[in-house]
Amino acid sequence: PPQPPDDARAAAARSRCSPRHTMSQADFDAKVAFVKSWTYGGGKVTSDEKLKCYGLFKQVTVGDNAAAKPWAVQLEASAKWHAWESRKGMTKDAAITAYIAEVDAQYAKYGDGP
Repeated sequence: PPQPPDDARAAAARSRCSPRHTMSQADFDAKVAFVKSWTYGGGKVTSDEKLKCYGLFKQVTVGDNAAAKPWAVQLEASAKWHAWESRKGMTKDAAITAYIAEVDAQYAKYGDGP
């Protein structure tokens, strides 16, 4: 089966080999780059799964959500706001670890080709 890029494989191997290993900003950056380049499987990811990653991404890159809540009729903005808000209080390290685990789970589910 197709494999994620070397940097993603290395991060996944580190996370499996050492439960005490704290994922780093470099691990997170590598996983974000992988997601941006993920074509086949990435197109199959559901909106809810994308929102999980979005909320974690925002928690890592910005921190707790301090943005005003969008109007309910602003469906996309509201969904993104709620996904981020649900991560409020999560540390950056915990969000990095959760983001990497979520992307790895989605990759395992959808892969890279038929």
